[in-house]
Amino acid sequence: MKYDIIVVGAGAAGAVTAVRASEDPKRSVLLLEAGPYYPTTEQMPYDLLNGNDNSYYAHDWHYEVETSIGGRVAPYPAGRVVGGSSTVNTAIALRGTPEDYDEWAELGNDQWSWEKVLPYFRRLESDQDFDDDFHGRNGPLPIRRYREDELAPVQAAFMKAMRALGYPEAKDNNDPGSTGLAPHPMNKQGRQRMSVAICYVEPARHRLNLTVRGDCHIRRILTDGNRATGVEVESGGGVQVVEGERIVLSCGAISSPAVLMRSGLGPEAHLRDLGIAVVRDLPGVGATLDDHPMLGVVFKAKEGFLNYDDPLVQVTYRYTSTGGRFGSTKQHSTEVGLELNIPLYSGGLVSSRTREAAQR
Repeated sequence: MKYDIIVVGAGAAGAVTAVRASEDPKRSVLLLEAGPYYPTTEQMPYDLLNGNDNSYYAHDWHYEVETSIGGRVAPYPAGRVVGGSSTVNTAIALRGTPEDYDEWAELGNDQWSWEKVLPYFRRLESDQDFDDDFHGRNGPLPIRRYREDELAPVQAAFMKAMRALGYPEAKDNNDPGSTGLAPHPMNKQGRQRMSVAICYVEPARHRLNLTVRGDCHIRRILTDGNRATGVEVESGGGVQVVEGERIVLSCGAISSPAVLMRSGLGPEAHLRDLGIAVVRDLPGVGATLDDHPMLGVVFKAKEGFLNYDDPLVQVTYRYTSTGGRFGSTKQHSTEVGLELNIPLYSGGLVSSRTREAAQR
């Protein structure tokens, strides 16, 4: 069978793409995932449902990366399951700042501007706390924030300490003008992680024109001249070719370049070194990926403040620091993370407004 669309990679982007594409009943869509597929919530392992903690161990690619600090090797977590990292992460639904998206647009793609991405943020969410121009109420993904009386002791203590030090507070850190201390916006219902697998794929699984396949490793994309024509899939000990009119590659920042290079699309010299026939010399494939480092600052909490069944993270402080990005408190390991060049890290995002407010 030849599909109209083959989506390779069932993570937060690929799964949504396949589900949305299959809304047209005349369009046949195949969604392929290297990790397992659990069609219903009832079939999912408990660790994938428990949004109070992340679950990278059993459903992870186990990537290791070489850092810029003395060549040290560090883990690079990435979900290997339908839903991708949305199925295993900490369920934080914190947006970037408008300046981040506008900067991406300035780099050459105006579709990434804040004005252009905001409608999609609104479309995907059903915000249970706010109903205004910056939030959606009718999307598939529920978003809520912990009330103060729901905070774990260590999270409540963090808020108390920040208040005592005079830090500002905010009601909602997904409001583009917010600055300060606030509960994390999270895609959870109770303690259940509301992943893309649950909120998008499961409701669409009975569509006759949508096929979802797990445990399918993509060896390469097949091409004919300048056109992708299908994929070579390894599954169940065998290899098969699946043809598609359109191929959507959505395997993430690590695996997408790897699939392209296995397909002969990448830096010519590197492909020849690996013994891969060159289809197209594309020097940028697999290059220029940087990620932010994190440091853990360990503290000893008083007895009774840490419960290993409590949510991993609940509170965020949106702040400004040169080179800063984001972070979270982690009472499971009694750590408060902080990023390089940031004096304090308990889940925050950089905003130029915070710097201006501090100067005033």
